[in-house]
Amino acid sequence: MSAYHFIEACAAKRRVHIQKHQQVPDELKRNPAILGSRTSAVVDAFRYLDHNARAKFVYGNSGTRADLEKARKSIEAIESICEEVLA
Repeated sequence: MSAYHFIEACAAKRRVHIQKHQQVPDELKRNPAILGSRTSAVVDAFRYLDHNARAKFVYGNSGTRADLEKARKSIEAIESICEEVLA
């Protein structure tokens, strides 16, 4: 998942390595300095992508246009926040 790699790059900047994508939310909450005040926005967006969008589009083929739009906005939010952190 590309969102994981953006987040992992931000974590690496703080010398933190997130072992698995499943650990992203917990690790970001444990180390809020990685993303600062935007931590909860990234956690929420990542959870949607990992738990909802992936299940609908990868495994279930049941996603709607609204689901796709929310997934697109979620990845765009993660990319934007991570690009700010990495700049």
